[in-house]
Formats: sequence, C-alpha cells, structure tokens
Amino acid sequence: MRATQLLISFILILSATNTVAENKVNPDYVFFSSGDTPDGWHWVISDPGNWWLPLEGNTGESDKRKVKMEPTTFRNEGDAVKVTWNKKQIWGSVAITGRTTDLSKYAELSMVVKLHKKPRSLVKISLNCGKDCNAEFPLTPALKNAPLNQWFALPVALNCFSAKGADLSKVQTPLNIGTDGKLELSIADVKILPLKEGEKGCVVTEEEGATKKEQEK
Repeated sequence: MRATQLLISFILILSATNTVAENKVNPDYVFFSSGDTPDGWHWVISDPGNWWLPLEGNTGESDKRKVKMEPTTFRNEGDAVKVTWNKKQIWGSVAITGRTTDLSKYAELSMVVKLHKKPRSLVKISLNCGKDCNAEFPLTPALKNAPLNQWFALPVALNCFSAKGADLSKVQTPLNIGTDGKLELSIADVKILPLKEGEKGCVVTEEEGATKKEQEK
C-alpha cells in the first residue's frame, strides 16, 4: 500500500504547476467545468447528519454544517466552487455523482484546484462503482506539498483505483473528497485526461497483487 500511495503523491506534486488544456464538454469524461456539472452529474455533500445531500447548483451546507460549498472564481465569476470543511471532528465529504460511465479506456482523473489551507488531518479521495465497489487513497501528502492560494492541476491515475479493486467500467461517483479535519479547497475542473508521456500511474507491489488475486478467488 505504501508504494502506491507515494507514487500518487509524486504524480500530484510534479504536476502542480502544469497548465490545463481546454476540452469540449462531454459528460462521459467531463464532470465539472465552467461552473457547471454536465448532463447527469451533480454535487453531493455529506456528514453524519445526512450522508446524501444533493445540491441544486453550487451552493449548500451539510446537515451538521461540517461541509459548505459556494461559488468562486477561476477565470470568470462563478466558474468554480469553494469547499470548506470546518474544524468539527466529524467526517464530511463532497462528491460528484449521478450516472454510470465507463472509464476503463481512460487514464487520468484531473482536477484544477486551489488550496487555501494545508490539511492537518487525513484527507481521502475515492471513486465509487456501485455496491461494494469502491477504492480510496490518502490525498493528504499531496496537499501538504502543494502550493497555497494558486490554481494547479491535481491528477490521479485511474489505475490507482483499479489496482485497489475498483471496476472502472461502471463508475458512478468519479470523485469524492473527504476529511474529519479542517480544509479549504476550491475546485474549477474535474475531467478525464490521458497520462502524460512517460507516466505509468500507480505500480502495484507484488504483495498487493497477490492480495488482490486472493480476494478475486
């Protein structure tokens, strides 16, 4: 597990200053862009008071006020969202969900984000592909090494999720970020991109591979 997590962090840090190319909005591989979730997708925020609170638009607060979302500015007014997790010691998360899509032929989940405060607690990023089908990784190391108060690209190779057992052919929630600590993060884009030349994504160790094969028996 340790080898995979370190490789994710390395990818994120190396890509922190890359510019992000414009892509035509297609809901099969663009999940949030220009302040909008394309057809079929929507934001959901959650905490122990309500684990499933869909938002209309880009504004809302979770039941116990752990998580708050509001519009902010990337290139134009309202074309991004700012998500704030307060200091209450309860788990809260923000996710994009709403339809099923096949990401098995794609390579990388890429976000354009701005970090306002460094996390002090565990932050996880996860992907869901239905009942008993999900995978998650700690995002904390990457965020702790990321620049503050400037936009940067934050990519995660999809094979990081499939190596942990996710079925990329039936993804229902391509993005979920959660923490039980305090965090302020703005998000401008969430989309699928090809891996950059020379990058392989996550490498599964022999121990992890053996464990996965044993679970599949």
